[in-house]
Amino acid sequence: MSNRPKILIPEYNVPKTYLKALDLVGLDYECQISTPNFDNFNGLLLPGGGDVFPFFYNGNVKFSNANLLKDAVEFKAISYFYQKDLPILGVCRGLQLLNVFFGGTLKNVNSHQGKSKSDVYHDLIPPKNGFLKSMTGANSNHVQCVDKLCENARDVCFCTDGTVEGFCISDSVLAVQFHPERMGLSAILTVYGEFAKKVKSRFKFQYPQP
Repeated sequence: MSNRPKILIPEYNVPKTYLKALDLVGLDYECQISTPNFDNFNGLLLPGGGDVFPFFYNGNVKFSNANLLKDAVEFKAISYFYQKDLPILGVCRGLQLLNVFFGGTLKNVNSHQGKSKSDVYHDLIPPKNGFLKSMTGANSNHVQCVDKLCENARDVCFCTDGTVEGFCISDSVLAVQFHPERMGLSAILTVYGEFAKKVKSRFKFQYPQP
């Protein structure tokens, strides 16, 4: 039995880049979307994927690969982990889910996805404080982004075109629109390392190790 914290990823076909990033920062994980027992996990990772169903934010935008039932499960997971003050990390679509859950909306965006759905790179305007304060550039690969930002977001990071690229909510919720797991070690440690630090601090408190 591992003595490392375990992260829930509510997805089946998770790209290996996410799993390698979690392993690099010392976190175990389980990929499960069908009625997971949230009590078995110490944190939540919301990865990229299809669009959030506009029903959840009263939106009227073009969307693709939406899954109403999957969204509902993920919103239920967000509610559980947030109420328990257990860390949550949202990446790309995960940021969009968090923004919608906390009252924000989404819109379509151009120039943030390359040909054949490849990554493109942008300069960033980092916040003065928070986990993204050292980020000056990042990749992107998405066709939707934040429209109305949820009111409780802080330490917001922007792309130079004004697109929201990251924020945090309280001390336990981190969100990025870009993909640090597909960048270099510095970006992985900035995002996944900060997430792991928060998970481990709560894990040690709840489950003291011998």
